[in-house]
Amino acid sequence: MHAVFWSVTQPVNRCWLKNQNLSKAGAKFFYTGHTHMTDRSGIGEADWKYLRNRWEYSHIVRAVLSTIAFIAITIVVATR
Repeated sequence: MHAVFWSVTQPVNRCWLKNQNLSKAGAKFFYTGHTHMTDRSGIGEADWKYLRNRWEYSHIVRAVLSTIAFIAITIVVATR
């Protein structure tokens, strides 16, 4: 789940927030420096849809992984 968040979700978050005024902590967390998605001069309609879909699918994958982990832990606890 963490790998999906840091490699897929977080870069999209950074791209969306690159022009926002953030607090010091927010600016550190959403550092918008050198990432392959922040090099775009502007986000057009097609880019926005791509980023939205990428963000949404990453959450679906994370939910599936969470469910698998929960089931695995439940099975381990139940068989002890």
